[in-house]
Amino acid sequence: INLRMTVKEETKFFLESPRIFKSIKKRNKAKAVLLCDVSGSMRDNQDLILSFSFYMKKFIYRCEIFFFSTKIKKVTRYFMKDNISGINLEKIIENFPYGGGTRIGESLNIFRKYYNIDRKTAIIILSDGWDLGDLELLDKELYYIKERSLCLIWINPLLDSPSYKPETTGIKIALKYVDLFLSPLKLVTLEIQQDFMPRHWY
Repeated sequence: INLRMTVKEETKFFLESPRIFKSIKKRNKAKAVLLCDVSGSMRDNQDLILSFSFYMKKFIYRCEIFFFSTKIKKVTRYFMKDNISGINLEKIIENFPYGGGTRIGESLNIFRKYYNIDRKTAIIILSDGWDLGDLELLDKELYYIKERSLCLIWINPLLDSPSYKPETTGIKIALKYVDLFLSPLKLVTLEIQQDFMPRHWY
């Protein structure tokens, strides 16, 4: 599967099935990990989070999904549905601090201790970057992930606003390590050069 084109296509059709693009050349399959920020500041992006998670899992077989706020939870199994209408948000966030604060560094620290990241693993973080946690730990964990993963992609919904500026400390730290920093809309409208993307992603 051509992951680059499929991910771009899926953002156009949050309630429909996007087309699947095939790569001409056979390549080793990359793994993808999607880490979704479900803190209070991301509440308005709930539909985006659910839709993006659903289509990532549907069309990228080796994909794991995690939700995080002040804690982190693996939620992959909840998105293994035939239709997006089958996703039960209340079940996913049961006994989980959904809509609360954000501790990205602490969440990433727990994640990487229990999940094996290698050079075939693409890490995708969906977050606005507002962080109430340990910023030194955030720096350390992003460095660790960057050094051991195929690529690190940060999707920030705030980038769709013309007035947005990446001035929060958390985002400034992230920009030191990410391979791509873009909005969901840019996945559709921005033509990403193939020589910039990791080879497993096109």
